[in-house]
Amino acid sequence: MLRIPSIIATLATSKAIEDLRVFLASLAIFNRNPPIVYIYCDSHIELLLKEIKYDGTIVCNPVLDKYSQYNRKQMEQMPGVHFKSLWFDFMAEKINLIRWVFDTEEKARTDGVMFCDADICFMGPLPMIRANAILALSPHMIQESDTKKYGYYNGGYLWMLHPELADVWWEACKTARFYEQSALEDLAKAVDLEKLYEFPVTENYGWWRLWQGTKDSKTLSAEWGINRKMGGSGIIIGDAIVGSVHTHFFEKSDMATMSFNDFVKYFLVKLSNSHEPARKLLNALK
Repeated sequence: MLRIPSIIATLATSKAIEDLRVFLASLAIFNRNPPIVYIYCDSHIELLLKEIKYDGTIVCNPVLDKYSQYNRKQMEQMPGVHFKSLWFDFMAEKINLIRWVFDTEEKARTDGVMFCDADICFMGPLPMIRANAILALSPHMIQESDTKKYGYYNGGYLWMLHPELADVWWEACKTARFYEQSALEDLAKAVDLEKLYEFPVTENYGWWRLWQGTKDSKTLSAEWGINRKMGGSGIIIGDAIVGSVHTHFFEKSDMATMSFNDFVKYFLVKLSNSHEPARKLLNALK
């Protein structure tokens, strides 16, 4: 048996508003009954959410104002309250968010909570997770040298069934080599192997997986293709639909991200004339 997440959590300050718009729009495009979304945000996002149409329920908590005026580079140079830098504190708000959802949402302890960074763009229905799993993580699938630096798992796409796992993650952050992300390795070790699920390559596909993968980018890009009949956006990898990509679609300066965005949009443009979901998604990216 498999389970489909029904409770989504994300965090966003005003700098992530365009990503958040795409996040919510893509959730609604590919899920007939869009899931409830819990958001840790700042006061600006709280106001803007009133203008964003979403067919599901949104519950927001404006607790991120202390991070709003800074970018990542600035926060990395500022001391944190709980961890070494303000950026680390900001990333650890993911854990506080998950704790809040477990305390707030009645069904969280039976359905689990899925955390997604706000720059996730869904390309198909929410992923299915093995029924006996209590934790689901997304491997980076990158070169070993990069894994040693950034961590084996990505910190922007995960699911957990028990609130106690959030506490384990927090404790692991205290000795982590790369913010909250590398701490996920310790979290995974705290779970019996048969209760750990790893998302497949078709979920949470980021630019790093294409440009820093264990295969060369030409080989990896050749794995992508089109099959409208399989559903989702119509984009596939191998014989499975792409469920989500992890990217800042409105990035204007980072070449790796911009090249990846062009790569994804190439397929959407090709599909848009004859595949309505791809056309809707492409419109959401404009």
